[in-house]
Amino acid sequence: MILQKLQNCALRHVLQCDRLTPTAVIHSETNMERLKDRRDRHTSQEMYKCIYELNPPSLISVFTYVSDIHERTTRSTNLGLLYVTKSRLEGSKRNFEIRGAMN
Repeated sequence: MILQKLQNCALRHVLQCDRLTPTAVIHSETNMERLKDRRDRHTSQEMYKCIYELNPPSLISVFTYVSDIHERTTRSTNLGLLYVTKSRLEGSKRNFEIRGAMN
């Protein structure tokens, strides 16, 4: 959140816009992504590499499929879903393991 505000402020300064200029206009003029969109895109790319085993085994082993946990055949096991570990802490919900499995 703070980094996004800094990026918006810097882009306004570079384009010499006032602070009432919408951020969508600023990002489209500079052809830059918002930080959240960029983070989501990188997470999706890394998850693709993990699913198709293009990443190192140490990163691939972080994720488990639902079919590996349950012995019974359910709808979840047939869809190839990833198992998401439950976490009560807010900081751990931002981990790559949880964010990647949820995307």
